[in-house]
Order: sequence, then structure tokens, then C-alpha cells
Amino acid sequence: KCKTKLDFNIPVPVPGQLIVKKETVPDGSSQNFDFNLSGSASGNFGGFEDFSLTDGTEWNSGTELSGGLLAGTYTITESLVNDWDLKNISCVSSRNSSTFSSVTNGKAVNLTAGDIVTCTFTNEQQSGHIIVNKVTNPSGDPQSFAA
Repeated sequence: KCKTKLDFNIPVPVPGQLIVKKETVPDGSSQNFDFNLSGSASGNFGGFEDFSLTDGTEWNSGTELSGGLLAGTYTITESLVNDWDLKNISCVSSRNSSTFSSVTNGKAVNLTAGDIVTCTFTNEQQSGHIIVNKVTNPSGDPQSFAA
């Protein structure tokens, strides 16, 4: 009589997910902002991914990369755009298990298995101003000038 016991304990990697959102001030801008996601190549992620966003849009690794992202460190950066200031980058972990650190124009995310991290990049459009100096000749002339 043959007796067998088949116990297998094969760990299955649970993918994580990164969501990048874009917000602008003023709201509703049609300006394109370019992003880069980089990290260790694994699964369907080749080590880098470039994408563009406008105000109110998002990029989601869960829908853009079949199979999601394995646990690991990923860096999300935004390319600078003329006349726009990158004012804030905030990241939130759905399980409070992933951690974040600041990098130039972005965030490094230590993504844990099964976590969903959402990072929101907020840019503000620069506004110009004009300075007008009244100069009279002779100096100190009390003549009134209308704008």
C-alpha cells in the first residue's frame, strides 16, 4: 500500500499597485505633464514606464501593466514644465504598509505586496506681474498722471 502526502507551500507573489494622479492650480488646465516610473524589472514591468497626464487624470499600474507590480522600490518622477511649479507630492498607502521618500521632482515608493499606493502631483501655474515706476523730469514734479 502506497501512502503519499502532498503538501505544497509555494508562495505566490501578490502584486501591488501604483496610482499617479495629476492636479493643477488653476483647475482644469489642458497642459501635459510627463512622468517616469522606474524600478526593478519584474513580471510585465520592464524597469521603466513613461506616461503623460493632464489635470484630473491618473495612471494606474493595475490597468496599464498586466499583473501589477511586485513588491519593491519604485521611483516616480515628473519632468519640469516651463511656467509651472511642482508645489506638492503626496502619497497614501491603502494598507499603511508602504513607505515613501522624496527624490528630485518625485517620490521613491517602497511598495509592499498587495498594497495600493496613490501619489498625487500638484502643479501651480506661474503668474507674471508688471512693475510700473513713475519717473518725472524734473525730479519731484507734482504733475498727476492717470493710469
